[in-house]
Amino acid sequence: TRLLSMGEASAALGVSRQTVWRLVKEKKLPTVEIRRGRLRIPESALRAFVEGRRHA
Repeated sequence: TRLLSMGEASAALGVSRQTVWRLVKEKKLPTVEIRRGRLRIPESALRAFVEGRRHA
């Protein structure tokens, strides 16, 4: 699965980067650490999040 930067994830969701960081902090979006301190969001996790919101 493709790994998205915070900017790519925010664009895909139509929200700010701050909102993406908040979702990560609240453990609503999982991340993968690719390098020390560099986080990415799996595209599959982003899709699952969107689907979950659609059915909520």
